[in-house]
Amino acid sequence: MMYWRLLLLIVGALAYDWKKYEGYKIIQFTPKTAGQLKVVKDFSTAQGVVVLQNPVVGRRAEFLVSHDKFGLLKSTLYQNGMTFEVSDKDLAAELKKEWERLLTRGYPETMVYDIDDFNTLTDIEAEMDNLASQCSGVGLTCTTSYLPGPALHEGHQIKIIHVINPNGAHKNSILWESLVHAREWLAGATLMNILDKMIKEYGTDEDVTRFLDNYDFHFIPIMNPDGYQHSWDDDRMWRKNRRNNEGSLCYGVDLNRNYDNNWGGPGASDNPCDETFHGPSAASEPETQIVVDYVMGNTDPAWLVDVSIHTYGQYLLVPYGDCTMPPNWDTGLSEVVRLSCLAIENTFNTRWDCGNTCEVLYATSGGSIDWMMATPGMPYTFVPELRGNGFDVSPSLIPLSFEEMWNGLVAMMNEIMSQNP
Repeated sequence: MMYWRLLLLIVGALAYDWKKYEGYKIIQFTPKTAGQLKVVKDFSTAQGVVVLQNPVVGRRAEFLVSHDKFGLLKSTLYQNGMTFEVSDKDLAAELKKEWERLLTRGYPETMVYDIDDFNTLTDIEAEMDNLASQCSGVGLTCTTSYLPGPALHEGHQIKIIHVINPNGAHKNSILWESLVHAREWLAGATLMNILDKMIKEYGTDEDVTRFLDNYDFHFIPIMNPDGYQHSWDDDRMWRKNRRNNEGSLCYGVDLNRNYDNNWGGPGASDNPCDETFHGPSAASEPETQIVVDYVMGNTDPAWLVDVSIHTYGQYLLVPYGDCTMPPNWDTGLSEVVRLSCLAIENTFNTRWDCGNTCEVLYATSGGSIDWMMATPGMPYTFVPELRGNGFDVSPSLIPLSFEEMWNGLVAMMNEIMSQNP
């Protein structure tokens, strides 16, 4: 057994297909003025660095830069009065180690679904079908389907699972989704754990049962399947979808800047090489169009909640990213945020920053939760940014992330139910 494992690792190392990021450094710095912020944003756009944490005045940013651009970034920061730190994290070594770990699970040919690990697009979709097949045994009706609409750029489809109690009240519809950004593997793993609990513990878990007795649930674990597949096949740090941008060598649109709500405003870029490229027009991307059509075409029962799970940073964010639009606290949203945040923090005694996106984090535009609130009129929309200090995290974080996220969602749903009897 040890011989075959060693042979597998040797063969896998020779066939290591991910972008290697050899010589790349993670640079951490904090812009303190609007002028400094403009300098680093201009550098990011001009040099095509990988942005791990977006720069904002007064908050630490992280850039992933190649060896040949490190000197230029260093001089740019110094010349503009900014100090920086170089992370001791060796991303190239960590990615190779993760690749070799996945090989021991049989990747890419014979890997099977593991709820405590990260899983491929194919395995997640198969597990959605597997879970759906178990629903009738606990009194639920679950259906999986690929959402109709235009073809995605690289041919994948967006799969959804609809979970209802056929004898329930059907008061409203709830949407929980993840992996809008391809590299955020922990987000998808966390949501799949939530889906697993919702189906397997209906009738035995008091919270699960109460939620499904009152609401219809829609789960989309992979909102960006083209990008997610690319993050497994080629580039573990890939964020965007896979649009081949006309007139540019750079691929992809940031789907969380592509929705038709303040599209093209602050926090989004018109440069196809930027991580936050908003696309050629509002809702230009098939992924966006498909989700918009699904939400707008399924309004009975009316939509109430959207939770769009992301990583990383330990935030719980609500609309609006548009700083000219104050949050709509009149709906009771502030109390939902407060109680959810408290439940998450109390799970492992951690610190989360919770509140309006623009005030807590930075300006954004064209985001999904802003559109969900503004257009179909969902009164409660949220982005949890999960735990971790990067996108390439250990699978050991999955149960921790699930536990604190579940506690937050229970507090969230209980307060929403009390506000909507």
